[in-house]
Amino acid sequence: MNLTLKNSIPSKWAVLCLVNLFIASILGVLMRYKILYDLPGLVQNHLLHAHSHFVFQGWISLVLFCILVIFLLPKEVAEKRVYNILFWVMQV
Repeated sequence: MNLTLKNSIPSKWAVLCLVNLFIASILGVLMRYKILYDLPGLVQNHLLHAHSHFVFQGWISLVLFCILVIFLLPKEVAEKRVYNILFWVMQV
C-alpha cells in the first residue's frame, strides 16, 4: 500500500525529512558531548559547520519545499514529475 499526503506527495518525502532531522540532532548531541568529553577524532568547529549546513539544507529547506508543494500548489501542478526531481536534487 503506497501512502501519499495531500496532492499525491509521496509520504517518503516526509519520512526522509524526519530522518534528516534525526541526523541533525545526532550532530547536535555530538557537539555538546564534545564540549564535556574528549573525542580525539572530532573537531568542534567541523561538527558545528556540518551541523549548521545539514540543518539548513537537509532539514529546513526540504520541509519548506514539501510545505510549499503540499499547501500552495494546485493538485494538478503539484503532481508534475519536476517536483519529485527537484526534491531528490535538493536531497543530494
